[in-house]
Amino acid sequence: MQFCLPFLRALPLRRVLMATAVSTVLAAGAVASGQPPGQTPKVSILQMNSICISGATWEEADTVTVHFPNENVTLSVNRFDDALHVKITMAGEEREMIRLDNGLTAVRAANDLGPRQFAGVDVLANSALHYLQQGFKTPCAASNARHFSLDIQDGPKSDASTVHMEGDMEQNGEALGYGMIVTEREGAANATILKTSGSWDFADLGDIPEDTPIAGWRVYRHGEPVFQDRRDVLVVEDLKRLANNR
Repeated sequence: MQFCLPFLRALPLRRVLMATAVSTVLAAGAVASGQPPGQTPKVSILQMNSICISGATWEEADTVTVHFPNENVTLSVNRFDDALHVKITMAGEEREMIRLDNGLTAVRAANDLGPRQFAGVDVLANSALHYLQQGFKTPCAASNARHFSLDIQDGPKSDASTVHMEGDMEQNGEALGYGMIVTEREGAANATILKTSGSWDFADLGDIPEDTPIAGWRVYRHGEPVFQDRRDVLVVEDLKRLANNR
């Protein structure tokens, strides 16, 4: 299964750089204010904004959620250091997938279509990201927006049309929540193009917890079914162990 840019794994180095940047900014604040070492410096809201300090890009989010109320669809993606966890709810029906870096994938779904039924996940996430990136080049810019109402040019330069974005942003730590409606400005004026809400979280998830339950899930290796006694694969730890049994 292929995922587009938002699901490419971020380099661990960014986490180190972020921690270093936070320490540097706070130390600089103490020197500039003339406060003695050991005392909490007074820093601006921007300096305390972890999303801005990290310099995160939209593609580096480790947890992405998207909800489309009109279609009754909710998507959540968790990018662990060693696995990808995807959950889709469509009209009350749930599908769930855990793909480990070792080539094994566990799927929970009513059908037996395997991992390929999640091939459209990037399209769902990108539909919201497409407009967020045009309205706000970086998550830092979005985190300072609060309520927003702006026009953007959508499409190739040769035939770009004007659309209107309106909604709200709310930051909570390294998570950025949003709700927005995108409407036509030209052609079918005020026609709704997209109505969605969700969040982009830039907190590092680490490895997937080995006690994550997967009892009864179907297991695949590189897209092909792995026939095993399902009673022996109850949690992710069992799935990791199964990878060594060829």
